[in-house]
Amino acid sequence: MPRNPSANTRLLFVTTTPAIIRNFLIPYAAHFRGLGWEVHAAARGATNEKALQGAFDSVHELPLSRSLRDPLAIVQGFSSLQALGRSLRPDVVHVHSPIAGLVTRLALGRGSLASRPAVAYTAHGFHAHPGGGRIANALYSTMETVGGRWCDALVVINDEDEQRARAWRMVGRRRLIRMPGIGIDTAHYDPAAVPPGSAEDFRAAAGIPSDASLIVMIAELHQAKRPLDAIEALAALSRGDVHLALLGDGPLEGEMRRLVARHGLEPRVHFCGFVDDVRPALASATASLLTSEREGLPRALMESLSMGIPVVSTAARGCAELVGEAGFLVPVGDVRAIAAAMGRMDRSSPEWAAMSAEGRPRMAAHYGLERLLARHERLYEDLSLRKERAAPASDRR
Repeated sequence: MPRNPSANTRLLFVTTTPAIIRNFLIPYAAHFRGLGWEVHAAARGATNEKALQGAFDSVHELPLSRSLRDPLAIVQGFSSLQALGRSLRPDVVHVHSPIAGLVTRLALGRGSLASRPAVAYTAHGFHAHPGGGRIANALYSTMETVGGRWCDALVVINDEDEQRARAWRMVGRRRLIRMPGIGIDTAHYDPAAVPPGSAEDFRAAAGIPSDASLIVMIAELHQAKRPLDAIEALAALSRGDVHLALLGDGPLEGEMRRLVARHGLEPRVHFCGFVDDVRPALASATASLLTSEREGLPRALMESLSMGIPVVSTAARGCAELVGEAGFLVPVGDVRAIAAAMGRMDRSSPEWAAMSAEGRPRMAAHYGLERLLARHERLYEDLSLRKERAAPASDRR
């Protein structure tokens, strides 16, 4: 393990909404607090999240928005972040979502490193992507390039984003860091760790027959995930024994329910809402499905593969890097290809067994949480040392 910076280092995590903190960063808080650090968190709605209370040294509210169309929220967020920086005086700030990323870099990343925190930004998939419009892609790429001026480390998590960051010269070469996401706890997402009987309980509670072939989709129901394609694919599938369980909620749920009714699929589509522990659903599944048009390095696929569940995924950014031989990749928006891949998923087939055996070792070897915690230690050590070197000799610890 690398040399740990001073035990009184203050680390601040910033996101636009608290979901990333709740779902991904609590293990990071536990790890670095265990090293003697102070770890703080800030996001819109963060103070209402019970899961964050006690997991961090302090939790702060930020008036941010997920949309660039809300300039008031951007101005208020900028002001709030500057005030938080003055009061908290963090050594390292790590921001994890695009709007918060831009505002945080503007608010806290300008000026000499000696007089401000070191700022790292992890791009969980740039908003610019091959399926995006030319104008929108140019806008988002320009936004990231502007933000890069006030960023001490830009962390990218897939090949495509690394290439885009280099092509647009978003940051200097030394400040561009490639990491394989933020890790998956393979000890937790392990078939052996699933509580006995919980897979059967999940099916019973959702009304899914015990002998049905079950496809599980873990995703927010919004346009970037293209969840309507999942319904259309099920409708196009000739097999009537296949059921679809949707784990997540979002603005497209009403439209999806109407589409389900139009196709007469009510008995075979199960809206489960947000599920805190997806392991019982995955343990009962034949396959996992992701129909997104853009991703970063999707956690839903990592959870499925760590559980030994093969996946059907669109070839969106980051997905191909995860799937390998552990599932099927299909073109974005190709409903027939999605249906065909779903139809091939059969737990009794040698093909299924081979894919199942491929996923978990792949996750453990490349994406394990302990590996990523060590990578982040090295990142924060480097940032802390750079900040220390920038300080006047009389101020150094």
